Amino acid sequence: MNGFEKKTVRILLVGQKDMRHVMETLAKNWDFLQTNDVFLEFYIGDHYLAEIGREMILWSLGTQSPEELGLYEKTVQFMEIFGNTLLRPKTKNNFLTLTKRLVKLVTSETIDEKKPVLLDLSDLKFRERDNLVEIFKHWSHFGDSTIFNIQGNWKSRIERYLGTRYDVRENVYDWDYNMCLLERGVSALSPPEYKKWRESGVAFADFDSDYSQPNVTLVTGVSGSGLIEVGYLGEILTGPYIPFGLETEDTSLLEKVHGRPKTTAYDLVFTNLGKIFGKICATESPKPLEELLSIHFLSPTTFPKAHFNKNLQTLTFDIGYFSSASAQYILPFLVTQFRQNAPVLIENTTFLVEFRNEQCALYQEKVIELGKKAGLEFYPSSEDNPPFLHFRKGVSGLEEKTGDCSTKVKVISEAEEEAIGGVVIEELISDMGKVNIKESEERITKSTGDFPNFFLQS
Repeated sequence: MNGFEKKTVRILLVGQKDMRHVMETLAKNWDFLQTNDVFLEFYIGDHYLAEIGREMILWSLGTQSPEELGLYEKTVQFMEIFGNTLLRPKTKNNFLTLTKRLVKLVTSETIDEKKPVLLDLSDLKFRERDNLVEIFKHWSHFGDSTIFNIQGNWKSRIERYLGTRYDVRENVYDWDYNMCLLERGVSALSPPEYKKWRESGVAFADFDSDYSQPNVTLVTGVSGSGLIEVGYLGEILTGPYIPFGLETEDTSLLEKVHGRPKTTAYDLVFTNLGKIFGKICATESPKPLEELLSIHFLSPTTFPKAHFNKNLQTLTFDIGYFSSASAQYILPFLVTQFRQNAPVLIENTTFLVEFRNEQCALYQEKVIELGKKAGLEFYPSSEDNPPFLHFRKGVSGLEEKTGDCSTKVKVISEAEEEAIGGVVIEELISDMGKVNIKESEERITKSTGDFPNFFLQS
């Protein structure tokens, strides 16, 4: 692949709420990006400014220099902020340092146009930038455990959800684990880990560490009109294990003894994240991050409820991702901004505990209907309830926009699919003159499960 002209690959992520897809894609393609003239542009659309703030915190933590934060400590701190209600004092102190830096970034009015911008906030309105600063300040204020009792908020959420079943909640946890998560393939998670998280909100913990500080990235919800609630607003049923704790290249971590996982989900997540950070923070890399990618945060006020602003209307996206909570935003005007034959992945409800099998089937039917109305063509999976629903911008669908990126997706085998787990940029970039879209469609139609698994399960 060496020697082709520079390519820009644009990826739209709607409702991801964290940086898992950006980090996984970057790590999977690190060596290729370092040796080829390819640039990734991520466009992130979220519902609330607090979600953007959380993503900025996670990205800043994950890309801290090795001199400032070692690999082990970085991985552990990321796991805590990603999935725990409680943090260690050391993690809280680093979190406060990162919030101060991000306040300076958001309030900076001087931009050197000659210098690459890694985190691009230019699409945010001035009011949104002010509200984002207020979010970081609120987080700094509520970061004191004497001011905000996140454990009390967690308990209240559990009590309200379970109602009269609260006194037998351990039986509820057993049912949800065995009849939903385990049945749907979450085999690396052990029952004690899941029960501990359901009871306390602490998913990743060392036995001898002090977890006493609230994870305030999970306690505020802010919209364009300002602060709407202070309280725990995170998820209380499935857990944070799915994104980094389902698959791994080290198959020994997935081995079982007497039907039970030999290792913990903690070990699996720690290993996967360590490999990601080991790649994207490598000090010997010839190209810095700013030369490999840019991350554009879209305005929650206007996206995806309305058309892009004028600066974005000329863009053509090469890959799309929608979370299960954002499927309603698969709209015709948005699909027109994808190049012809572009893959669009929509997260399924596979790992949502509150969705029973019949509800998952209804969700799939509705999403397929929405996709077809918007101009997408659906490609079925060999699984009844796959983690993602796979679509493409249809050849016979809505009119294609004109773009500057020549791309295609290579159809791969199931064996290759299982080994990839991230966007394969090398396979995505190609000479459009060699693409036979009709032939590509026929190959996919005749196969089952031949789509690449662009992202880790989420």
